[in-house]
Amino acid sequence: MPFWTHRQYDQGHSQELSFIPTPVSDDTRSQDLSFIPTPVSDDAQSHAQQPRYSNAGSWTTTAVDNSMNDNIRAQEKYTGRAQTHQFPTSQSAFDHGSEEHVPGSTSRHQRRTRLGATRAWAWEIVSLLVAIGLIVAIFVILAKQHNKPVDDWTFVLNLNSLIALLSTIYRAAIVVIAAEIISQEKWTVFWSSKNPQPLQNFKRFDAASRGIWGAVRILSIAVRHSLSASLCAIIILISFAVGPFTQQAIGTVNRDHLLQDSNPPYLPVAHAVDDTNLSFVNTKGALFGGRDLNADAQTSMFSAFLNPRSNDLKIDTDCSTGNCIFRSLQTGSLSHTQNETTHHTAGMCSSCFDVSSLIQARKSSGGPTTYLLPDGTNQTSLRDPSSNAPILVVNTVEGMSWAGDVISQEQQKQFRWAAANVTILTFGPADESEREGGDVSKPVAVACSLYPCLRSYSASVSGGNLSESLVRSEPMFADWATKSLENDTIADMDSWGVLPVYKVAAVAPSCLLNGTVYTTSNYSSYGNTTEVQIVSPDNAPDYPSVQVPEQCVFRFDTFLLYLTGGFLKERVFTGYCNSGYSIACYEKYWLAQFYNNGDASADVISEIFSNFAEAMTKRYRLGLARPVDAANSMAGVAVERLPFNVIEWQWLTFPLVLLAILMVALLWIIARTIRYRGEEMVWKSNPLPVFYHRDRFVDAYGMQLRDLDGPLQHEKQEMELLTIGEMEKDAKKIQVQLLRGTRWLKAEDKADANPRRPSRVRDMDSDSLMEG
Repeated sequence: MPFWTHRQYDQGHSQELSFIPTPVSDDTRSQDLSFIPTPVSDDAQSHAQQPRYSNAGSWTTTAVDNSMNDNIRAQEKYTGRAQTHQFPTSQSAFDHGSEEHVPGSTSRHQRRTRLGATRAWAWEIVSLLVAIGLIVAIFVILAKQHNKPVDDWTFVLNLNSLIALLSTIYRAAIVVIAAEIISQEKWTVFWSSKNPQPLQNFKRFDAASRGIWGAVRILSIAVRHSLSASLCAIIILISFAVGPFTQQAIGTVNRDHLLQDSNPPYLPVAHAVDDTNLSFVNTKGALFGGRDLNADAQTSMFSAFLNPRSNDLKIDTDCSTGNCIFRSLQTGSLSHTQNETTHHTAGMCSSCFDVSSLIQARKSSGGPTTYLLPDGTNQTSLRDPSSNAPILVVNTVEGMSWAGDVISQEQQKQFRWAAANVTILTFGPADESEREGGDVSKPVAVACSLYPCLRSYSASVSGGNLSESLVRSEPMFADWATKSLENDTIADMDSWGVLPVYKVAAVAPSCLLNGTVYTTSNYSSYGNTTEVQIVSPDNAPDYPSVQVPEQCVFRFDTFLLYLTGGFLKERVFTGYCNSGYSIACYEKYWLAQFYNNGDASADVISEIFSNFAEAMTKRYRLGLARPVDAANSMAGVAVERLPFNVIEWQWLTFPLVLLAILMVALLWIIARTIRYRGEEMVWKSNPLPVFYHRDRFVDAYGMQLRDLDGPLQHEKQEMELLTIGEMEKDAKKIQVQLLRGTRWLKAEDKADANPRRPSRVRDMDSDSLMEG
């Protein structure tokens, strides 16, 4: 029977199908077939005897069909070409007693074992392991390159290209698995459905495993019948985003790369300020002890006051790359904020207070008003700008005790041994309320102090420009460990006109020594320390001595402090300016800046002193009064601005979720295969089961979707489901041909006339009707 026919048993029956299992037949042969559809007329269909299902589980026909088939077989025998032309599905084909009986690679026993059922998914399991290996490789590669310079990557493919390649293979692996699961579901849905399903669903499941549009169309059906197929269809649809998501995870930022082998940059600092080569003996007009500051020192101070932002005061560093950083003295790390200190230096600081509230006004009858400060500074003010009256008075005082209502006692003690305590009394613009009373100006009084201090900075170099910001400052106090006389006591110090010590000092709150951070809590653990006893209000009343590394103590020479104070008092901060058409300060012309063109205020004067203190500190850092043997620099690290890889891990969640969903779907389908082993086969995308097992599809009335008289007829034979391997091995022996249009009619006649080919087994009902 070389030709197939398809008989529709009842025009009124719905062709929704179920796929049912049946036993295996006993006869198996190979043959050459032409796949030629044989039409059956409507009249023939109405007379065709419908098959019925016997109690033995096989399809049977009526005696008439058997009689017709007997006649056909007799005719074939007469012509010497009698054969049973059917696909090898007989029970004998699976007999365990023969080596040739197995069309495929697995026996019936193996198919019914858990291992045999699982083995059918071997390639999908391998693909899953490949996908897992690829995603692990992607994570490992990205983790190794996270926060690494882009230039460190030396592979022939750049990082983005390699990840794109791995993600493409990864996507292909998961799509293959998803497609095979959907392919298997097209069989599973028909096996497991309680009611017959439209045959169109079979086609849609098959299309879903082959393309995007098919995956879109199957969703409405799969949601109702197969959750795993729905998930796999979604995976196929959105798997295109795997590549973009993995690429998005790779970012770059410009960062500083340390150049440890290059010449380190150095920042100048003043570890100590001494009077080395800054004084000379001057018996005439001597400032202190018969000595005076030399010309270089005096010029440096004048320059710092008059032009505090001069290029001569620019702090520079020999940063070879133009970008350098310095370690934090709090943590030792090169990465820090601007609030962390990178270096300390001895220098000068200033503090100013608005003491205008302490001004006393005395107005004489018909005369000018006199404004007085408690320190004794006074001036007489005339309202007529053309009058030659003082409008600015600058004076120095020994201490700040007179301003007790404004300045605290602790601050007064701090200013007791300052280089200079200065008061400024002048006029500034009146407030709005005072202008309503007719006044256009008001008196302004400011008290400022210049004192030696420890200044702490945070610094970095970017683009060749040094950026320094002041983090904190603290005043220096007498270091009693350097007292000049053995019998002196701290209690007697306030009665002295001068400090009875050689040095004022301050201990840094933290130091970095040999890569280790030391603070006031563990200074004594350092091997080489020196004794320090700071007479500060914080250490009162016992003023204990402590052991501190010398590198963490910053000092200012007391003798130089008095020389500096004397110079400032006598030459700089003493004088007055008169009013007129313009302010006249005579030889003290630099005092005019306090008046600020009639716009004087506490803030303006405070900024002048702050700039002067900063400029003097820079002078000390650049070498003025710096001992030769003192530490004079702070080392940093040169850096190079390079692009760094930064991995944004959240973008890799997407491919991980896809893999997790796919793994669950695969485990589920494998578990189903194991449970229904022997009853359901793993056919996936292979089309051969449609040829070999058409008889397993039945409609709502139990009718088989096959040609009863064709090669798939197995009357009273038990037939078992074949595996893919069995069908593929047997399909190699079978040759078929699919003819176009009506060529099947001519081919049918040709086949009957060909003595080398078996004649077609005729459908007696159909043929008789057609002939009539």
